Amino acid sequence: MKLQNISQNIQKLLKTVEVRGLLEKKEHEHGDLIDFASNFTRRDGLGSQQSELHLALEITRNRQISKLPKVVSLKGQRALVRLYKNTDEEFPSAMNLDEAIQRERNAFGVLPFILIADIDDTERYSVSMKGSVFQTLSVDPGIRNHVKVLKDEIIIRKISNERFVWEKVSNQLIKRGISAERINIEKDKLTDAFIQLRRLAKATVKLDSFSGKNPSLLSVKIDKLESILEEYGKSLRVCDGDPGIDSLAYSNVLRTAYFFVHEIFDYLRLLTHICDTKPILFWAVGYEYYELRRHMRALPWSQMILKQSFKSYLSIVRGSQRTSVGELSSIDRSLTVPLPNNVFGDPVLILYSDQEPGSGANSFDFNDQALVRKLLRIGRNDAKYTSPEFWIRNEKVMQSMLNILDSSDRALRAMRP
Repeated sequence: MKLQNISQNIQKLLKTVEVRGLLEKKEHEHGDLIDFASNFTRRDGLGSQQSELHLALEITRNRQISKLPKVVSLKGQRALVRLYKNTDEEFPSAMNLDEAIQRERNAFGVLPFILIADIDDTERYSVSMKGSVFQTLSVDPGIRNHVKVLKDEIIIRKISNERFVWEKVSNQLIKRGISAERINIEKDKLTDAFIQLRRLAKATVKLDSFSGKNPSLLSVKIDKLESILEEYGKSLRVCDGDPGIDSLAYSNVLRTAYFFVHEIFDYLRLLTHICDTKPILFWAVGYEYYELRRHMRALPWSQMILKQSFKSYLSIVRGSQRTSVGELSSIDRSLTVPLPNNVFGDPVLILYSDQEPGSGANSFDFNDQALVRKLLRIGRNDAKYTSPEFWIRNEKVMQSMLNILDSSDRALRAMRP
């Protein structure tokens, strides 16, 4: 890890409204310290602990802010940034950043580098296709085309997109004059072979190789997320977050937001845990976490009557995916059903049921009680109303999450063994 990476990160943080506001409100003089928290998203539910090692900047003799960060040891700081006066009893002692980097790098371990190490998936694997007109299904990353159909063997480049492979295989079977009934059997045989091949094939994560040319866990995930985010943006431009403008594009906004969150959140939690327990990574990517915090807080929480948190955010995105676009466009308000008299017969309310031997729980019984319960479930799901503004602002939240992965990839490569 280079000093430059960390210095650039903290210089960005100095330009935030929180730091500017702090320096405008409080007098600062030579020897004072501007201390930055070691987790910017913990209060919103992202991150389980907070490192005691914080980045800090010293106020110089001419009352300017030093460009060379220091590291201080502090417990329990909740504020994003805090000014320590050199006369404070709890004024923290500081160590040079070079010394802190070396110490933390030595304690960093190798496990985080699994995320950026080259993946070697060049080995060929084959499985038998018993009862098929083909003898084997093989995966060979070295072939030029995605699928190669030979007389007795099917060769694929990647163990994915079974439907695409089947299209190629079925076309060959038709050319060979295979009956439709037999072709249906061959489809099942191919599925069975794919299942076997997925269980058998292995790739190796090479912790001694970080070329950047071969795929890694983070690079593969980042590429996929960039594609999903691009699709989200295109659909958002069409419908502007409003199902009334274009229901199909709106439906795709919900779908891509759901898949983006599904793909990224385990990685986001993992990287946050690394930042919490191995703070040298956070020192290099803290600004990206600040941006995520800022854009999360800019979402229209008051409209949704929800407490701001990542848990609430996940609930909204996952719940909205289950929302029926048809319901949104055709029934857009609560329904009141005036009922005739005596529709429920003679209702019976039972209280203190525990006083009667063998009795069940308290209850309210009436005619068609089970039917009423079913009616009450119509149109209900976990989704809450989300305004178009939520989906518009959500694009920046998604981009901020992706930026954390991208910056973490670069930071880890700067620290690699």
